[in-house]
Amino acid sequence: MPSINSLKPSIQAAIVDREEADGNEITSNSRIIFDSFSDNTMLNDKDNHHKLIKHNLVNFGFHRTTNVDLLAKKFVNKGSMQSDFAKPFLATFYVLYE
Repeated sequence: MPSINSLKPSIQAAIVDREEADGNEITSNSRIIFDSFSDNTMLNDKDNHHKLIKHNLVNFGFHRTTNVDLLAKKFVNKGSMQSDFAKPFLATFYVLYE
C-alpha cells in the first residue's frame, strides 16, 4: 500500500472535484481537513470530529493566530470517500467554506 503522504495530493484533488461537482465553491480561503482510516467507526461521535479538526488546525499552526475552538466549529463534515489508489481506504473530510 502506498504511503499516506504520497496519497494526500490525490485525495485532496478528488475532494475538491467532488465538492465542485456538488456546486460548492472551493476558494483560496477555503480549508479542507481530512484524515484516513481503514475503519471510520471512531468518527461516528461528533466529539471525535471536533478533536480531529482541532488536532489538524494546531498542526497547521492556527493556534498561534486564531481561536482554534471557534474555527473548528465552522468546519462542515462532508462525509467519506473511498480512495481509488488503495483499498480499503477511506478519507473522511471536513470543509471550511470562506
